[in-house]
Amino acid sequence: MGSMVFTVMVAISQMELDIRRERITVSVSERRAAGRTWAGGVSSSRTVRS
Repeated sequence: MGSMVFTVMVAISQMELDIRRERITVSVSERRAAGRTWAGGVSSSRTVRS
């Protein structure tokens, strides 16, 4: 009985991981297509002046 509960919990965890990974992949693709950056970071194409 315990191993069945563990198997079900692992399956649910894996499903949640797959959903999260898919959402992140779609979001990254959309942001790249729109030319947006993440979290206000400096883009690598900019030069930093000191």
